[in-house]
Amino acid sequence: MHEKLKQAALTQNGNADRGKQVFLNAEKSLCVKCHRVGPQGETIGPELTGIGARFDRVYLVESILEPSRAVVPGFATQRIELKDGRIITGVKVTETETTLTFADNEAKKHDVKKADILEQRPVSLSTMPDGIEKRLTEQEFVDLIAYLVSLKER
Repeated sequence: MHEKLKQAALTQNGNADRGKQVFLNAEKSLCVKCHRVGPQGETIGPELTGIGARFDRVYLVESILEPSRAVVPGFATQRIELKDGRIITGVKVTETETTLTFADNEAKKHDVKKADILEQRPVSLSTMPDGIEKRLTEQEFVDLIAYLVSLKER
């Protein structure tokens, strides 16, 4: 499936306006739950404003199909083991003197008291979930890539 979607996104232009609607549909693509473009979205994952000026189409396609291939610095996934035995895996969103807030791969935020952390270590997997493309039709994927490529202004 990856190869078919990759070829479609690399050989078809797609429609950036429709792609924007896919991006903004939090239930369908999940994108806007973690990523921000301009004033819309969250800052759990990397900022995507101007992404089309920074990266080519191939990189954008591969970043969605294989999110753990290259993790943007500052967005490394952490595995937190708590003294009560719970384990949280996610990206650190905020930190105070006494607490850390992590967002998991469903964009749910978890506040953790630093005193409750038994162990914290980075893991090599991206918090961005694998399989996002399975939620989209081939045309929606092509349009989403067209939208991301069109984001040239910072």
